[in-house]
Amino acid sequence: MSRDSDQKLGSPTGENRGAPSPHVEGDRRQDNPENFRARTEVGRLERLLEQQAIELLSAHEALDLKDEFLAIVSHDLRNPLNAIALNTQLLERLNSSGDPRLGRISRSLDSSIAQMKRIISDLLDLAAIEAGKLSVQLQPGDARAAIEESVESFRSTRAERSIGLEALVPADPLPALFDAGRVVQVLDNLIHNALKFTPSGGRIFVEGRRTEQIEIRVRDSGPGLSAEEISVIFERFRQVEKRGRRALGLGLYISRSIIESHGGRIWAESVPGEGSTFFFTLPPA
Repeated sequence: MSRDSDQKLGSPTGENRGAPSPHVEGDRRQDNPENFRARTEVGRLERLLEQQAIELLSAHEALDLKDEFLAIVSHDLRNPLNAIALNTQLLERLNSSGDPRLGRISRSLDSSIAQMKRIISDLLDLAAIEAGKLSVQLQPGDARAAIEESVESFRSTRAERSIGLEALVPADPLPALFDAGRVVQVLDNLIHNALKFTPSGGRIFVEGRRTEQIEIRVRDSGPGLSAEEISVIFERFRQVEKRGRRALGLGLYISRSIIESHGGRIWAESVPGEGSTFFFTLPPA
């Protein structure tokens, strides 16, 4: 074999001298600073996703505990409510004796019962909204009936406060697709708020009309709302505090959720010192 052949086959002076092996080249690519940074970033993202999964699981567990708490509170509140209701009935019978104090006690108890029931209902609705389980059953109907039912339910309250409360509905039906009980709940909340802030001698109008949708409005002659108040009034646990009155601040938040579940919208317009008007819409039937 010639010297030239020896060089080609394996001599250190052959043309393959100094060529890196594939294994060495792969190690160099793996240890490249850019690859190292990429592996580090992937590891960081994996740890972040794992932490978020743990936090999400904890949030679901907390929601379950909150729902259980609300259910327990609501159940426990119903027992004293039943006792109060029985005593109210007893007082009504005693009231026939003519003692005016018994009548005042009876009306006070009735008011307390209604307030406690409203708190329970709001808490249960809040839990349902946050869990995405608010029950709304849409059926075709005449929205005039919901307006008239809600206005009639406040007959005694408006008489005691000397506040005018009137339903203004057209002669023709207001055909809408809605949950009658839920819409009455929204109207009750809006009228309750209007009565709370309207002074004696004031007036409240509940109107319904047909445009592209069915529009219902509650208009009062109270002190009105500022633009800042209107911007937050439909948020959870937000309320307008006037004359020292306080509440959970859930009514308008729940009302908004109910109306949005109908595919409608709810809003307020007001000029301070000139009263407020709350509007909401329902889809036509």
